[in-house]
Amino acid sequence: MGRPAPLANVNAADTVGVTHRASPGVISGCLGLVLAVAAMTTEQPWLAGAAGVAALAAGLFTLGLADRLRRARAEADQATHVAEAARAESDGMAARAAATIRSR
Repeated sequence: MGRPAPLANVNAADTVGVTHRASPGVISGCLGLVLAVAAMTTEQPWLAGAAGVAALAAGLFTLGLADRLRRARAEADQATHVAEAARAESDGMAARAAATIRSR
């Protein structure tokens, strides 16, 4: 009976959550782009200011997303280490049990 192989890429399952969480930054970035183009075509300074505010908001959302991603990866690495330690302990207990059965 074989042991299941460890996950090759733990972060592959995280991509859906990351894109979902990135939507506020993407939306505010697109809004900033639209406002900037509108400011250039209409020559309205208040649209340029609004584009700058939207760009700032997009940057802040991106920084928050990067921080969440860093924390999630650290938690995944810690969970991987805990699982590997539990597997090693389980292997040791199985070896001791097998040795006890053979000695009988």
